[in-house]
Parts: sequence; structure tokens; C-alpha cells
Amino acid sequence: MDQTCRFECELTQEEVTLFSQLSGDRNPLHVDEAYARTTEYGRPIVHGALLVGLVSRVLGMHIPGTRSVLLSMKVHFPKPLFYPARVQVEGRLKSFDDARQMGLVHVVITDLAKLWSVLEAEAAFALHAMTEHVPAAPT
Repeated sequence: MDQTCRFECELTQEEVTLFSQLSGDRNPLHVDEAYARTTEYGRPIVHGALLVGLVSRVLGMHIPGTRSVLLSMKVHFPKPLFYPARVQVEGRLKSFDDARQMGLVHVVITDLAKLWSVLEAEAAFALHAMTEHVPAAPT
């Protein structure tokens, strides 16, 4: 099992719009430029739940990977993320109990333009059992 992972991704208006449509969260703070200008943020910000999706990507694709089942998550959003933005996602295996097949991953998402953290999370996971060997899908 990987101990750490790091990747970058771009979050644009298109991703925010797609997430808004998929989730049904059309809060104007995220999708309405005119409305967002009237707030303390001054412009639209990325949904926190969209950032949480990147935490899911860490667990499902990297640490621990395809056998992962998310059990719980503690999340903190220290700063807003304005889009478009390029972020760096870093995950680190904090602990793993081999006997119970459960662990904890620490994830930080950093806005690469501002060089500040926009998400800090601790996610508990379990490894699900396999009844037969099936090759993992390419990542």
C-alpha cells in the first residue's frame, strides 16, 4: 500500500458548473458571479464538497487504492478556493491496523497560486474483501 501520494489538478468554472448540476447545489456563492461579488469573498468559490471529492480520489485511487471503503471523514476548510485554480493534493497514510484492515489518511489540498491550504482532512477507511481476483482498472 502506498504511504504517500501527490497530484495536481485544475478546477475551472466548467468543473464547478458540472458539480453544481450533479449535486443539485446551485448556491449562488459558487455559481453566480454577480451574487458572489456582494459577499465577503468578492467572487465565486469552489464547493467544499467538490474538494472532498479529491479526498475520495486519494483513498479510492492511491492510499489505499481500489479496495478502499470510506468510513468517516473530518474536514476543515481554512481558506476559500477561487476558480479557476490549480491545486496540489497530498495524501499521507497516518496509520493502518493490519489485523482490522482499517486505517487513517491525512489529506491536504493547497491552492498553488496562493500557496495556502484550502482543505485539511483525516479520512478513516477499511479494506473490503475480495471473493475472487479481478484485475484493477487502469488509473
